[in-house]
Amino acid sequence: MKKNLSKKVTKQLKQVWRQVGFIVNLSQMIEYTLYNILALNEILKEFESRDSMFVFEYNELVDKANKIGKFLENKSLGCIISKVKEVNYFTVEAIGLLEDVLKKRNYVTHHLFRDDLKEKQLEKNPAIFFKELEDIISLMYSVNEELNEIFNRQKEEMNSID
Repeated sequence: MKKNLSKKVTKQLKQVWRQVGFIVNLSQMIEYTLYNILALNEILKEFESRDSMFVFEYNELVDKANKIGKFLENKSLGCIISKVKEVNYFTVEAIGLLEDVLKKRNYVTHHLFRDDLKEKQLEKNPAIFFKELEDIISLMYSVNEELNEIFNRQKEEMNSID
């Protein structure tokens, strides 16, 4: 960090970095919940199409769902969202929110600092980013909460099958 930055700017810059870190954290939580939803969806789809299932078939199905989860762990949020579009748990509005999350996450992780190289607002007045980053955090937090509700409903549905 530059030594000639004022204490005020340094403090504000650290706040921006905390916000960016929280956005990355929320992004990871959203990705994790999405691939859990997609994996559990595989099991629930199979139960919808069958009247009964042997234990070994159920175990194979769980293995398949786990493999889907592991496969998606290494995919980008954009790839995961494209898979989400195939699942009946998500409305057009929900998909739109996920795409908005993706766009905003990509801006923060790929463009925010790069785009500021010319303007150097981070060195002059980092506080100008606070509101925008807080809005992104708020959106991502609410989307994450909604995803957790979907996953909880899936788990309840799964428990009612047992």
